[in-house]
Amino acid sequence: MRGSRNSFRDFPESIDLVANGKIDVLALVTRTISFEEAPATIVEIAAHPEKFMKVVALL
Repeated sequence: MRGSRNSFRDFPESIDLVANGKIDVLALVTRTISFEEAPATIVEIAAHPEKFMKVVALL
């Protein structure tokens, strides 16, 4: 988990919480999209950020 720009020092604790089933990561995913849907989804996120937590783009 090196090189992440977001709270890299928190990764060991986060990994432990997920590994021990204390966090349901699937509940955090708002939408799963294809790579082709990414541009339109980015526009939608910019217009309505309150509707999104995490979006997973499948490559």
